[in-house]
Amino acid sequence: MRENRSLLWNELESLKNKHSGLQTKFTNISETHSALIRTLTDFRASAEEHLSRSALNYSSLQSDQEELEAKLRTLQNDLASLSSSFSEVKENSSSLRHQLDVLTDQSSLRIKLDNLSDTLSALMKTLADLSSSCCTEAKPRKTCPDHWELFRRKCYFFSSDKESWGTSRDICASAGGSLVIIKSQEEQKFLTSKLAEQIRSYDDSYWIGLNDLAAEGSWRWVDDTSLDARTTFWASVLGGREPDNWSQVDPQGEDCVHIGIHNTFQEAWYDASCKLKFRRICETTL
Repeated sequence: MRENRSLLWNELESLKNKHSGLQTKFTNISETHSALIRTLTDFRASAEEHLSRSALNYSSLQSDQEELEAKLRTLQNDLASLSSSFSEVKENSSSLRHQLDVLTDQSSLRIKLDNLSDTLSALMKTLADLSSSCCTEAKPRKTCPDHWELFRRKCYFFSSDKESWGTSRDICASAGGSLVIIKSQEEQKFLTSKLAEQIRSYDDSYWIGLNDLAAEGSWRWVDDTSLDARTTFWASVLGGREPDNWSQVDPQGEDCVHIGIHNTFQEAWYDASCKLKFRRICETTL
């Protein structure tokens, strides 16, 4: 009996201990439950707030989408309108280009017509001149005086007598001309070809109308025009070159020019004392 009581007592103590352990576990579970309730409550509040904000953002985004879709439709309409306008401009451009081509052709034809008109006028004038020349008495043709030679509408006289440069100038002037004025290579070549067989020595030279009497080194023709440096035919002498203004014969130097002995027409001019007596070349224009 005593042993049974002892066993029961032990079982009771064991149950108490179990009860105490369960009570502790229950308390812990209750606290955990409370904490979970609080966490759930906070999460629910946060979720509701987030959902509310999301709803607002969605509404705003939806509004923005609608606005963008409206703008897109407007742009599509504008694009369609511009496409139509571009087609019209392209058609107008083609039409204008065609009109421009037509005008260009007309302008070209007008220029050709004007040219033909000018040509016709010139032909008519030529025909009139020919008709006039056929029907009127021909005018006598100008010729050079006796003993003068023609070259390119000028007459030249090559004298056989000899005089000083000043006297030669005056004789040519009294004959209605002047001492020759050489302004081209062709004229120089003509003169030297005529004199090639006549000039055999220094004394056979011919005066021309070039001098520097007014100022030494300032060469001028008898018509008072300056010598063109591009059209000169000075001779080479003893390694030097004319003009040299040699003063051994005349202390006043050499101020007048003559055509003397030469191998080529390019080197035929010499300066000499104007007092020397040479033949002369006179010229006059028809």
